[in-house]
Amino acid sequence: MHSLVNIGERKFSLDGFISDLENNNNISHQNDIAVDILERFTSVVEQIQTPPASKSAYGVSLLQEGEENIGQFLYLEGIEYQMWNTYDVHFYSSFSLVTLFPKLELSVQRDFAAAVLMHDPGKMKLLHDGQLVSRKVLGAVPHDIGISDPWSEVNGYNLYNTDRWKDLNPKFVLQVYRDVVATGDKKFAQAVWPSVYIAIAYMDQFDKDGDGMIENEGFPDQTYDTWSVSGVSAYSGGLWVAALQAASALAHEVGDKGSEVYFWHKFQKAKAVYEKLWNGSYFNYDSSCGSSRSSIQADQLAGQWYVISTLNFCTCSHASSILVIFKTKLELPVSCFAGMLEHVVFCQLLEKRRLEVHLRWFMITTL
Repeated sequence: MHSLVNIGERKFSLDGFISDLENNNNISHQNDIAVDILERFTSVVEQIQTPPASKSAYGVSLLQEGEENIGQFLYLEGIEYQMWNTYDVHFYSSFSLVTLFPKLELSVQRDFAAAVLMHDPGKMKLLHDGQLVSRKVLGAVPHDIGISDPWSEVNGYNLYNTDRWKDLNPKFVLQVYRDVVATGDKKFAQAVWPSVYIAIAYMDQFDKDGDGMIENEGFPDQTYDTWSVSGVSAYSGGLWVAALQAASALAHEVGDKGSEVYFWHKFQKAKAVYEKLWNGSYFNYDSSCGSSRSSIQADQLAGQWYVISTLNFCTCSHASSILVIFKTKLELPVSCFAGMLEHVVFCQLLEKRRLEVHLRWFMITTL
């Protein structure tokens, strides 16, 4: 693991992001917490010349004075899917954890907050095309905490390059804010805020046209890894819009007024773009001209679901989408589902030829 100076023979710089913040809002950042975070982070990391063994995703380092160290927590998504703490799915299952075992949930989130700041240029081979990519890029939220060497070697998943997935970073931001609301733990909020800020900054590279909205890149670059997505999408786009709103709210909690205003401004821009997917009844699958464009993906409301649960914000479009989703589900042949709690709740219901449409995911049924 290298310093910022040596990553890919060029420096990973967030200067442009800071400049954009100042230009968009005309806010003085003389005492801005977020800018100070980034400046100190860059300064410290550039001086790091330590061996790889000293760099890991141990969130214990983020514990504040007086906080209890309860240790680390690992769990498997399934017995056939042996990667620890798969974060794209933890997004759904974590509601149970924060409700029943909140300290364990915060422990998991600290680990991923630490992982955001990791950079591991060691190469791994992707299964879908044989390409060699870095195991973990600075600023990206990892897919999982690892397999045989958890915390030290993250991203056991290697079907696609998850550093380019569009859902993991927004899911991290949303979960962190949800956990702050659920636990009221302000020390936790302060400790992970730098990682949240950098996770948002990392996503700017996927906004190709500068309209505030991220774009999918024509391959399965989100948790539904047999479904290609192009342009603005209902699922990733909705998560991004919600994450910006959550980031603004979290900035308020930690006293970063500049970032609170900036992220709210970004939220408003992204929301305006996202609403173009609305067809009067639900959000189109994506903005491409492909055959899947008008498909109904029930998990299109994943981001809105988090916003409703933490910020008490709902619109008529949410209710309309839910009605369309459930109406379509119930009109499918009986063979397509096995009871209200067991059928595919988040699938592309009109794309039955795709693998994941036929899978049953119980934790999504809260939709």
